[in-house]
Amino acid sequence: DEKVWISYPEYGSRVVLWQQFMDTSVQEHLKTLLGPQAQSEPRPHVVAMPLAGISTLARLSEGYTAGSIKQTIQRVLTIRRVQQMSNRPLRVQEFLGPLSRTAYCWPKDFDDFQKFDFEATGEKALKEARDRDAERNEAEAAKNQKKK
Repeated sequence: DEKVWISYPEYGSRVVLWQQFMDTSVQEHLKTLLGPQAQSEPRPHVVAMPLAGISTLARLSEGYTAGSIKQTIQRVLTIRRVQQMSNRPLRVQEFLGPLSRTAYCWPKDFDDFQKFDFEATGEKALKEARDRDAERNEAEAAKNQKKK
């Protein structure tokens, strides 16, 4: 079996995730609100939140997965909230409560899991064997160098 580690998104990726998930959610709700007659028309691009707010959310969401960010946006950006956006702009504070109720992985827990998996899959033994071979090759190369 092969495993692919998917790390938590870094700051730049989180900014893009917040922007894309918000935009998608707003567009879907607008499509629902405008009805089937408006689906053929091009939808206007709506900026759900200024970049400064998204930047703050990206900083605060360190340690959360993309799924947690998406779940937070789905909880906050309801159809009713999208209807109210013109009168009451989105604020960072609206996302903090729902974000805190999603899955979060503490860095120590993530490191512990990586170490466990490294040993359980046998990768640790393979790495140690490669390291021993490399040391042996270096020692032989040094020995051959002294003979010359």
